[in-house]
Amino acid sequence: MPFRGSSARCLVQECWDEALAGLEQSKYTPWYAKVGAACSIVPISRFVNERIFALKGGGYGCLFSLTGVDEEGVTDQELEA
Repeated sequence: MPFRGSSARCLVQECWDEALAGLEQSKYTPWYAKVGAACSIVPISRFVNERIFALKGGGYGCLFSLTGVDEEGVTDQELEA
């Protein structure tokens, strides 16, 4: 039997309230709490050597690091202070 009248409105209002509560909660949840497992983003199968890894899908990836100017312009001395 379908919902009618005030029963339907109460059900819709209850669902709406739950949805709003979830949105309100997600505003205050830090980004790192929302992140999933790293293996779902980069499915590493194995490491070939120190810097190269094989992916489960058949591709390869490489670990590297970059050095350069800090985008905020902070020097090493300022960071250490």
